[in-house]
Amino acid sequence: DIDAKAMEAKIVGLFSDWKPSGPAGAEPVPAEVTRRSAEAALYAEAGVAPSLSFTWVLKIEADSVTRERGDLTRLLALSMLTDRLNTLASGTQSPFVAAQSNFAPLDGATAWSVAAAIRPQAWHAALDGAVRELRRMTEFGVTAAEFARAKEQLHAVFAHAAATAATDSDSANAAQIASDVDINDVYMNPVDTLAFVDQASKALTLDGMNAAIRTFMGAHGPLVFLSSPLQVDGGEAAVVTALTAAEQAPLTRPAEQAKVTWPYTNFGPVGKVAERKSIADLETTFLRFANGVRLTVKPTTFKAGEVGVNVRIGDGYPDLPAGRASPTWIVDGQRLLLLGTKALTFDDISRALSGNFIQLKSQFGADGVALRGHGQPAELDTLMQVLAAYVSAPGWRVGGIERARANEMSDLESLASSPMGVLKRDIRCRLSSGDPRLCTPSLADVAETGPDAIKALLAPTLASGPIEVTIVGDVKLDDAVAAVAKTFGALPARASESARKTLALQFPSGNAKPAELHHEGRADQGFAVVAWPATDAFDLKNYNALRILKTILGTRMTDQLRIQDGVTYSPASILSGSTIAPGYGILLVGTELSPAKTPVFFRTIGDIAADLQAHPVSADELERAKKPLIESLSATGQTNEDWLGARTGTQQDHRQIDIIRDTLPILTKLSAVDVQAAAKTYLSAAKAWK
Repeated sequence: DIDAKAMEAKIVGLFSDWKPSGPAGAEPVPAEVTRRSAEAALYAEAGVAPSLSFTWVLKIEADSVTRERGDLTRLLALSMLTDRLNTLASGTQSPFVAAQSNFAPLDGATAWSVAAAIRPQAWHAALDGAVRELRRMTEFGVTAAEFARAKEQLHAVFAHAAATAATDSDSANAAQIASDVDINDVYMNPVDTLAFVDQASKALTLDGMNAAIRTFMGAHGPLVFLSSPLQVDGGEAAVVTALTAAEQAPLTRPAEQAKVTWPYTNFGPVGKVAERKSIADLETTFLRFANGVRLTVKPTTFKAGEVGVNVRIGDGYPDLPAGRASPTWIVDGQRLLLLGTKALTFDDISRALSGNFIQLKSQFGADGVALRGHGQPAELDTLMQVLAAYVSAPGWRVGGIERARANEMSDLESLASSPMGVLKRDIRCRLSSGDPRLCTPSLADVAETGPDAIKALLAPTLASGPIEVTIVGDVKLDDAVAAVAKTFGALPARASESARKTLALQFPSGNAKPAELHHEGRADQGFAVVAWPATDAFDLKNYNALRILKTILGTRMTDQLRIQDGVTYSPASILSGSTIAPGYGILLVGTELSPAKTPVFFRTIGDIAADLQAHPVSADELERAKKPLIESLSATGQTNEDWLGARTGTQQDHRQIDIIRDTLPILTKLSAVDVQAAAKTYLSAAKAWK
């Protein structure tokens, strides 16, 4: 919201008198792009993510309608190849985990690529399978069905961008314009882009698409790149040999894929609302259906054309058996979705919904199994059907479990290769005194976990655990209620707990000698941590005093360790207060640095903590710590995602409403005396875990 002429005058006034201080730089010479046959390269080192990528490098042409139409065909080609590889990933013995496409402008060229996460031991099978699908596309073409589906998927992406464009952030728009200028592209707003895409897609025939695939993929590579945490017998030469053999192997025409329709449209008689309550100051409505399912609705105007849904099932960690680990990794990321439903595989679901822009993810949270989805308002009924199908008709597909297992094992191998990775892997376990419910499983644990154990963990919760649905976004209350009434409200009756279950967690005792954890990466890399027991998220005055203390700790660490001592670049401070473990929280400071410098870190943190206990902070330091926090919390209320998180769980625990209402007023009133009192209470040297 600016006056463009006034802004231009400011820029001219500030910058027009700048003079160069050195010789002018030369324009870079663009890379020469020529026809290339298939090539292969290898990078093997412990800790790198196992991946197999196929890249085609094309000379970049001046932006024009003709070039944009060509780019559209390449996007469609990559989309269809990615879908084929992801279909292979659903097999029980597939070497693939997941595939995705990408394109990146280079200097004078554009790199178009498809990359697949793979099982490193099965790189040869992954290479064979990917090359086979690539050759099938170039030699036999794509089918009418997959071509139509790819165009539907592309339309859905651009239609979503157009629908939400009116409330896109200014920073995102500025970044997009700057990016387009940087690569000499013409900027188009999302509405015009959608119109162009639809027009160009309509004009593109199946024969034209197949001809474009042959020209694109047949004359520019592919450049095959294998990255592996394991050494490959025979090195790069073995990969080159495998590629040559795969390109010469006998080839058969792929089978035609059957059309997939979405079967989950009827979940039973429409649910009846048994209880309704509105909270005027929060513009939120709480409802309970007769079957026990709870619904929280918050209409917003933050993002036009977008609705977010969070479905929380069960009680999370309190539901887990004490004294042993559970395979919660099967839920994290998008993994629960990979198991599909009784009627459809994960990839079948994607095909059945190809005309929708529905984004899904799953997570095993502290307070429940979470399924989260985003879509356009017109897609709300379909989005609720998808989420309800995953809960009421889980698939338990072995192929999906194997795909999730490979993903988790790859993540664990990667985490072991760096200090930050080991910290991320082990810190929750260490700071809960080794409670196995919070501990990351070992590679052996993941490898040995069978489908029965996964079903035993999740089936009871999905079948009968309490459900709370939260809907936030560009939605009318009546539409949200109707969509849930036809899906979750229509399910058989289940538990509807009035209070949240809790968990007893124990912070470890302070240690004079730091605990040592070891990673598998470079010996000169390390990460040092000091953590203190804090308080839970509902202890509002103390928790917000700790918020200020955390900020001051971070600032003082930066001043001393980075600016004055020069031993690290990016010290960090973190505060976490539990909502399920009364009295439990963590205040943590840490930084990446050479292992030889860790004594400097621990000494500095001890000095800072002691000073904060002994002396109140100055008015200036307090203001500099509070102001960004207050501004950040004020901005937090301006996104659907933040409200989605803030509303989830409020019906079971109304103290979360207090957090929403009271945090800013409490934070604003906190004084230097309060901050010093928090330092005396929580920054105890005897309680510090290092």
